[in-house]
Amino acid sequence: MMYENILEPYEGYIYGTCLVVELMLMPLMVYLTCFRSNQMKRYRFYILNNVIWCFIFDIGLFILRPTFMFPTGCFVMRPLISMSNSTARGVAFCLLVVCINVEMGVVWSLFYRYSQAFPGWFGDFFEHGYTCYIVIGCIHFSFYVCCLTPFFLIDMIDDIGPSNNLLQQLPELKDQIGNINYVCVPIIPVSIYGSLLGFLIMLAFFTLGTGLYINLFVVMQLEKRKNVTIENTQRLQLMLFKVGESKFSKNG
Repeated sequence: MMYENILEPYEGYIYGTCLVVELMLMPLMVYLTCFRSNQMKRYRFYILNNVIWCFIFDIGLFILRPTFMFPTGCFVMRPLISMSNSTARGVAFCLLVVCINVEMGVVWSLFYRYSQAFPGWFGDFFEHGYTCYIVIGCIHFSFYVCCLTPFFLIDMIDDIGPSNNLLQQLPELKDQIGNINYVCVPIIPVSIYGSLLGFLIMLAFFTLGTGLYINLFVVMQLEKRKNVTIENTQRLQLMLFKVGESKFSKNG
């Protein structure tokens, strides 16, 4: 069964509303992060990194208005700005890179929060020096390669052409082919397993970061409960001491 986007008439309003809200809040977020959050150390830059990439991603969605034509391997765009299909494909690839940066930006902020709760080599790795940035850059580059390489390889080995490929998988779009842009790949192992590998690794990082953050939250709650118990015990001991002291003074 072909996926049908029933919200397509409202996409422009939804993307536009999100973009207007971000345009209003973006300057405030940048100002607070850069000039009013010095006590947050490097964590503020991880937050700022994620805010910027999310803003760029929303701009891309607003311009391209993409739709994944599941279950086919096609990505159809109806951009607000007229552009050739090759240009739209290039913008779509850039948007995929931005999407990776958005997801991994959340992961690195979660990793940083967890690392600062447990001092040691893990915390020093994120807080001091620039080695962490090199490692982060290498991981991001590996994701770009895994997610984008299959598309470029397909362009090299695909003999039927992108438009014929689209019509082969989505013949119902024949009348719209002049008004839409698209990225369409054949369902072959190199596209399936290559892209799937990249997204699964990214999902594993995201799951790991979220798991670490949940673990940190649980540890903090247990420590808080432990401290409350200690305070209650101390208060009870003090009350018993005062009662004993008053009885001793009366007997004296």
